[in-house]
Amino acid sequence: MSITRTFTRAALDTLGLPDETVTADRAVDFPELTVELHREQIDTRRWVSVNELIFRAPDDGKAYRVRYEQGLTENQEDTDPWNHAREVEAVEVEEYDRTVKAWRPVGEQPAENLPPTESRPHPPLTSNERQFLTFALDRAADTMRNEDGFTDADEAALSRLRDIAEDTAAPRILTEDEYETAYRAARYALGVHAPRIGRTTIDDAVTAALATIGVLTPQPEPEPGSCPVMFADHEGDWRQCAEPSGHDPADGHNDGEWSWPDGQTYATPDEDEQQS
Repeated sequence: MSITRTFTRAALDTLGLPDETVTADRAVDFPELTVELHREQIDTRRWVSVNELIFRAPDDGKAYRVRYEQGLTENQEDTDPWNHAREVEAVEVEEYDRTVKAWRPVGEQPAENLPPTESRPHPPLTSNERQFLTFALDRAADTMRNEDGFTDADEAALSRLRDIAEDTAAPRILTEDEYETAYRAARYALGVHAPRIGRTTIDDAVTAALATIGVLTPQPEPEPGSCPVMFADHEGDWRQCAEPSGHDPADGHNDGEWSWPDGQTYATPDEDEQQS
């Protein structure tokens, strides 16, 4: 049988529930706030979301679970979180470990059995960045040869850096399933705030975050009526060439803001200053 404790609305207000809380890792910095241990959305109704909050009561040090409602649109901003109840029953809870079963394609290795990766992919350098890095390497090599000599180790290091400067490898593009996994992870991390933020904004944030490590979202289907060639900009947004579909690809591609040579569909080019 569950152990419960009844809180009055005044007591919940004093504790700052459900919104004015602090996570456990920052509790030392905000000792006046109630410590939030867990929060997640557990249901959605027509106008409100139902959420679960686990907090630590400051008077007895125990963890309690309560459920509250939150409006889904601006018209429901005045939604009463406790559904106008004078008292709210909280369930005393404790943390425990559990094993979760999941499904994977037959023959696929579990993550713990995969060999470690060497490093995360880095975004391709832009042409300006490659030009600057090459220039800097040449100047540094000349200085070292003239002043301190140049060893085999120095030559190997220079060769490796030149490879990076000349690297124009395309970023990795996620599959639809991989992107949905990333999106769901971001939405889960946002918890009760996700519905208010909305799919579009979360999509934009995930796309930009992935682009910083050289990973792109799945390429969308090109719009008909113009050249279908596409590339992803610095923020990971896919752009389609605005030239007629029959134009000569040797002339390069252009969407009105960016231009890029043919054959670099997935490259991240420099912004065409002449177009601005």
